[in-house]
Amino acid sequence: MLKGESSYSRESPDASISDRERLIVHLHSQSRVDEVFEVLKVWRLLEDSYCRLSEEEKSLVRSETPLSNGLAFRGFETHSEASYLSIADFIINKMDLFTEFRNRDLRSPEPLLAKYRQVLQEFYSVFPDHNLPKLLDATRIVAIARASAEAREP
Repeated sequence: MLKGESSYSRESPDASISDRERLIVHLHSQSRVDEVFEVLKVWRLLEDSYCRLSEEEKSLVRSETPLSNGLAFRGFETHSEASYLSIADFIINKMDLFTEFRNRDLRSPEPLLAKYRQVLQEFYSVFPDHNLPKLLDATRIVAIARASAEAREP
């Protein structure tokens, strides 16, 4: 190995996790990694809160928003949001965090980053200290889902 070369290679399946962690830090900006963590945290809360609503409250959420099949994190688009998809995959499947998203196809057929950013903006306008509540009520879920629906890709 030449001086300055890394021992990590894409073909090396036995590369240590520390090498992989270094790789993600080098390949992605810290702000993107932080943004993906925020998206995953808020969507975990949204999904968990929605699942715990009564059927009547779920019906209200569906009738007041464009959600036909409930509320679910749908990943990132494979081309324009590839780095976000890669980060989410690493966090979920390599770091074993947000395991509730593990068996989902995280490859969205459409860009969703603008929608996620709008959700975060709406969410943190209500919770500016970034302290997540344990659950959200139906009214708050409706407000956040509407903000997502109104977002447009640039």
